[in-house]
Amino acid sequence: MRLVDKPLLVWDGDCGFCRRWVDRCRPFTLDRVDYAPSGEVCADFPDIPARDFDRSVVLIEPGGEVSRGAEAVFRALAHAGKARPLWAYRRVPGFARASEAAYRLVASNRSLLSRLF
Repeated sequence: MRLVDKPLLVWDGDCGFCRRWVDRCRPFTLDRVDYAPSGEVCADFPDIPARDFDRSVVLIEPGGEVSRGAEAVFRALAHAGKARPLWAYRRVPGFARASEAAYRLVASNRSLLSRLF
């Protein structure tokens, strides 16, 4: 697997909804997180199943740690000094489960949401 110098958030480059959310997240993560469409980089990470890139965002960290979905978003924000969501994800009972459920709901309806938002 390719090593990264700073966290890399990989997203579905074919999804307009995903593109808009990546554009919204960039100002929050400043230059501390890189972003790349999955079609451009998934071959660089053969240890990560391609279907993972289709289902959710994937965060690849310099140490090789990989996270997906809501956890990936919260970890990306934490790299930019916005650690409260990740703290809640790890410590508040039910928060991780609810966050992942909400993420899956949005991810499975992104075509519809793309037309609405």
